[in-house]
Amino acid sequence: MSAIVQDQQPSAASSQPPGSASPRYGSYLAVLLLIPVLALLLTFPFAASQAFLRISRRPLWHATHYRYIMPPDQDCDVVIAGDSSGMIGVDPHALESRTGWKTCNMALPYVGTAVAGTRVLDGYLAHNRPPRFIVFHLSGNHLRRPRIDEDNGIVDAWLMADEHFAAGEAARLFVTHPRNTLRFASAVWKEFLATQQILRPDWSGAIYRRDMQEQAQERGWMPEHGTTADVVCGWQAAAIYTERGYLDALEAHYTRGQTQAVVWANPARDCDQHIAEYRQNAATHGLAPAQVYDRSLFFDAFHLNTDGAARNATALAAYLESREHQNWK
Repeated sequence: MSAIVQDQQPSAASSQPPGSASPRYGSYLAVLLLIPVLALLLTFPFAASQAFLRISRRPLWHATHYRYIMPPDQDCDVVIAGDSSGMIGVDPHALESRTGWKTCNMALPYVGTAVAGTRVLDGYLAHNRPPRFIVFHLSGNHLRRPRIDEDNGIVDAWLMADEHFAAGEAARLFVTHPRNTLRFASAVWKEFLATQQILRPDWSGAIYRRDMQEQAQERGWMPEHGTTADVVCGWQAAAIYTERGYLDALEAHYTRGQTQAVVWANPARDCDQHIAEYRQNAATHGLAPAQVYDRSLFFDAFHLNTDGAARNATALAAYLESREHQNWK
């Protein structure tokens, strides 16, 4: 009888109230919740490491990094600052061939300028002799104080901050923009899940070395080749607004001694719907007359290709020569 009674005793599992989770299930759930948190926290030290940068295939990431590690004593006569329209749209060889002035490029993507301000330019000026000219090369729709108001370029700017800002400063950026920070973390780990070969990590580091060598040779210029007409004309700015006070402050702050600071607007596409506004803004703000280039000279809706960059550099050179002549009068 005692054996029968013992066999009928309820087990530990069956004695739990209906609907309650087992300890093992709770552990699984905790692990599942912990994985994304750990991935998020690991994103920042990993993305800031040289190892991550060296296996990436992103030329823009490499070009941005180069601006922070450019060797001192470049001593350029012309320094290009501003947004990515200048980063891509000024051929230094064309400018030098006309003027004989050595040209360096310190421009960053637009959202990068909103995050970093002028620290790249200031870092350059601290370790080089003063240039003849500092050119703030801006897109026609960016003649204003930069803001974190465009989705395109968020990941690039967050990576730059993670790599080159002090830990506390980077943390404040990440915490105050949580949605963008989650996008950044997702993009970092997607590098390892990409199905296209062009996006997968380059474990050899050859692409990184190639890009950094090209940046040194081009002194920061990022040439882009070719064009696609439907891409060039496929985007139009919703609205254009400018800030004269910001542009004047840039020129006033960086014009000192023998250095002149000038603002130069990127040429407009011939299919741009805001050409009349660009021309009016140039006249209102005392800028060089707005240029309009054939769409074949553009790589995409925002940036000139190599042919356009050579033409733009030649026009800029003529403008700078006229400004130097006025300065010496």
